[in-house]
Amino acid sequence: MRALGYVVAVIVLLLAGLVGFDRFAPYTAARWGVQLEQRRSGLHEAQASIPGFEIPYLDGGQGEPLLLIHGFGAEKNNFTRVARYLTPHYRVIAPDLPGFGEASKPDGATYTVAEQVERLRGFVLSLGLKRVHLGGSSMGGAISRRPARSCWWRRPRRTTRGSCPS
Repeated sequence: MRALGYVVAVIVLLLAGLVGFDRFAPYTAARWGVQLEQRRSGLHEAQASIPGFEIPYLDGGQGEPLLLIHGFGAEKNNFTRVARYLTPHYRVIAPDLPGFGEASKPDGATYTVAEQVERLRGFVLSLGLKRVHLGGSSMGGAISRRPARSCWWRRPRRTTRGSCPS
């Protein structure tokens, strides 16, 4: 019975320590939490450059590339938890769109959907990818829909009508 009391006391002290850590060092606690989720998902941080922008991204997994595009006010780590279920089947790539997260935000830059689509195209080409699957959340869904219609993500040349050639 006495051993049970010690175990309970240790658990209470550990929980109090975690709550205190989160309370007094929230940014560090959040950063460690995100890093833990990235490791559990098999993701690592990387960096790409396109004209005028530096784009940090998460990369991990095996298989065909799956590009996950975040929404407005979000960033690459929004996909970290779901990536755990995708990395066994796909190479997951989740960039910070220019102007968001840790990506560069040059003065005077604008961030329309059309501009982000072109930047995303440059990002995909900078990674040497010829073909990708696209997924997006919120604004990222709108951004991912445009390349799907223009077919730039499947072939270097543009198609004129109908579906993308294989």
